[in-house]
Amino acid sequence: MGTSGVVRIKDEFSGEFIGNIYKQCDGYVSGYGKEIKEILKGCSIINGITHTSGEKPKDIPEFFNGMGCMAAYLIGKLKGNRIGHFYIVPRVHGPGDYQYTYDLELSKEVDGLIQISIWHGEDLICKDLLDNVDMENLEKNLPEED
Repeated sequence: MGTSGVVRIKDEFSGEFIGNIYKQCDGYVSGYGKEIKEILKGCSIINGITHTSGEKPKDIPEFFNGMGCMAAYLIGKLKGNRIGHFYIVPRVHGPGDYQYTYDLELSKEVDGLIQISIWHGEDLICKDLLDNVDMENLEKNLPEED
């Protein structure tokens, strides 16, 4: 049996979860968590579309026009053209429904940055700005499972 994981994306205005992306296997931090970070690393959330400049590759945006825009991008990048692996699921009740839960929301402390809360079962193991989290090291420091 695989290690399940789910990403829950929170709307910056309503505070409601607007998207739940379930991964059937490899949901652990150095798998799904690392994949999420690689896709969203260095990106910011803005309110309104602006002209962007810079030397970033064209397939990696610098900004998302809100969390809904970020959610759509993340879903597309994760899913690609694969069958299976990733699924949009209805409301997830909370941490503990899956082996790993990754909550993404707009940071309340740092304007425009994405905050991640990572749950292992019902235990909160990390809450920080996404770009600050070392997924490999975080997983190494998790307690052994029975």
